[in-house]
Amino acid sequence: MDMRDFGLRGPRRKTLVVLGAGASRGARFVTGHVGVLPALDADFFQQMSRLRESEAAGRLLGFVRSEYGHEAGLSMEQFFSEADYTDRFHSELKVDPGPKIKRYRSALQDFYIVVGEMFGHPTNRPCRYHRALAQRLHVTDTVLTFNYDCIIDSSLKEVASRRWDPDKGAYGFIPASGSEDWRIHKGKGRPNKGSIELLKMHGSVNWRIEGGQVSLVGPEPSKGESLEGSVIPPTWFKDLAVPPFDSIWRKARIAVRSARIIVVVGYSVPPTDLFSRSLFKVEAGSKQREERLDLLVVVNPDARARRDFVELVSGGLEPQTRILELPQMSDLGELLEANGAGASLPM
Repeated sequence: MDMRDFGLRGPRRKTLVVLGAGASRGARFVTGHVGVLPALDADFFQQMSRLRESEAAGRLLGFVRSEYGHEAGLSMEQFFSEADYTDRFHSELKVDPGPKIKRYRSALQDFYIVVGEMFGHPTNRPCRYHRALAQRLHVTDTVLTFNYDCIIDSSLKEVASRRWDPDKGAYGFIPASGSEDWRIHKGKGRPNKGSIELLKMHGSVNWRIEGGQVSLVGPEPSKGESLEGSVIPPTWFKDLAVPPFDSIWRKARIAVRSARIIVVVGYSVPPTDLFSRSLFKVEAGSKQREERLDLLVVVNPDARARRDFVELVSGGLEPQTRILELPQMSDLGELLEANGAGASLPM
């Protein structure tokens, strides 16, 4: 990313962009949008209730209402963790077999279908703010996202051109197939030897994983298609030891510890996501970082969430580290766009 974007002088520095659910919710197309919005953990079931033609959503909503009485206030993580552990409790201890017990497994299976319907089309629309970010990334930079959707993937495909190539390890691995659908190489000059990295920490709606190998598909799953195995569900315990996630998380550790600039958008530091908290606390919040952290940009409408992230990495901050807090992704996007037009930055 060009340092003029943030008012820093000197040579370009390695940049890490971190995207949480708030980055998708803050996308430009959300303004005035009627229908299903990119879901947050806290309102997943409210958004799911808008999938009027989804049989899986109807069944899952019926389960939630029978189990909890209503969907309001139920988070995605609470639902999956409780349903998953209840299903394991019954299946592993084998005390009360029968159809009543199997409904937990059925609800979890419906969840994996609904995830594709929620985070695939129609949420993968063009977003000028994601494009503004993608346009300024260099081949040595990394995007680390906890989102299943493909808003940033599509933006990289559209505007990063030769700097983005899945066949050069853009996702942290070489896909078995499907790369041609996720790149557009145009313009003059030789192709880059490497690629901007996009590390999708919890998987993606455009991945199909078999035997540890990932094939890329379009962002809209087939009707009724399950994404089980393609995404890490929002449970309290996440298994990161299986391919390709083991490799992705190792690469993420390197990217976090070596970044000179970290831009965090819409990530609210969930207290139960202990692996993610450890990633930033250990690799960004350490005095033994490989590189000095020159700039930390935190974008979140929740001031407490912004402070929580700054506190999480405080061990790696130095007196000369500049910290910029912004309330909305639109503020970041407009800042980048304004700088592209030659305007001064509010630093």
